[in-house]
Amino acid sequence: MNKEPLVSVIMGVYNTKIEYLRIAMDSILHQTYRNLEFIIIDDASDQWCVAFLEEYKREQEVRHDDRRIRLFHNERNKGLTVSLNIALRMAKGSYIARMDADDISLPQRISRQISYMESHKDIDVLACGSFIYGGEPLFPTEKDFTDRPRFAGIYRKFEQERMRVRLSFANIEFTHPTVVFRASFLKENHLWYDESIHKAQDYNMWVRCIEKGKLGSLQEVLFISREFGERIGNRYAEEQSNYADATKIECLKRLLPESSLYEQQLYTCMRNMKAVGTSADNIKLIKRLIKANNKNGIYNRKIYREEVFFWWLRKSLYRQNQSIGKRMLISPYIFINILRVVILQTLRYERDFIYKVKKRKVWVEKLKVMEYSCN
Repeated sequence: MNKEPLVSVIMGVYNTKIEYLRIAMDSILHQTYRNLEFIIIDDASDQWCVAFLEEYKREQEVRHDDRRIRLFHNERNKGLTVSLNIALRMAKGSYIARMDADDISLPQRISRQISYMESHKDIDVLACGSFIYGGEPLFPTEKDFTDRPRFAGIYRKFEQERMRVRLSFANIEFTHPTVVFRASFLKENHLWYDESIHKAQDYNMWVRCIEKGKLGSLQEVLFISREFGERIGNRYAEEQSNYADATKIECLKRLLPESSLYEQQLYTCMRNMKAVGTSADNIKLIKRLIKANNKNGIYNRKIYREEVFFWWLRKSLYRQNQSIGKRMLISPYIFINILRVVILQTLRYERDFIYKVKKRKVWVEKLKVMEYSCN
């Protein structure tokens, strides 16, 4: 009798290039963890993509006696958010793992994540580290490893409350297709993807998940993510930003439920490097946020102050923000509070940077000798 808990891997597909799609599907079916179902939602793709999906499923069943694929077709294009909810409702597993149709899960990804969650019952949503490269050729080359290799999901120390505060300001590194959910956590808290959010749906999900449970990140690189020019974050950057801003405003309203449209505009730029409004208005908003949090205790008071002032300091140092930044820094209120946190936060980010550099060298060496292809 199989004692491994069933894992439901969910993936949406819409006209994904066949070469990428085959590798993504192979990478799931060739996981060292075997007790899984692979739920694929085809979002009304063109016939060439539909035909490939049907043929791939048939080949697995006939030639390999592998019936783990559950393939469903939307009658019309509904978008990724709706497709993921369809898959969530169909999932039978104790755990639900995300996958993207053009990425690669390394062979031990599911095994390592499930093992970690089985021994850490307090973790409800678990990401892992991922290697990011340009997407061509099909697998990373030596150049990708030596030309400033990029990784996501790297944390020297994953601080739950600090992550919660940062998520209230911006979408942070918590890579969507690397995530495993505890199914009971989603069901008990009625957590689904918000179908009014067509882009940046993962950010909205993390904001709601971290209010109900505990997020974590396994510090192992178990995923390869392609990043091309036509990917969603580049082609639809403005649309994605607008949906992310809607989530930020939801966070703002926890502290300032009667915030004005102007304050909402200032807040949505709180963590990014775009300064808007006047220095006086930004200082006023910062004071209001900290006062409201001190009064209501929505977030840890110390961590909230540290994050607000540190990110405003960083923002003020950017050349395009120097005009407004200088006026803010000469404010006694801003200057005194920045002095209080700058040393602590600078040391923290310095330690994080050193950790990432050391880890990057280790992970690159491991990836160089790893077999990516599952054929």
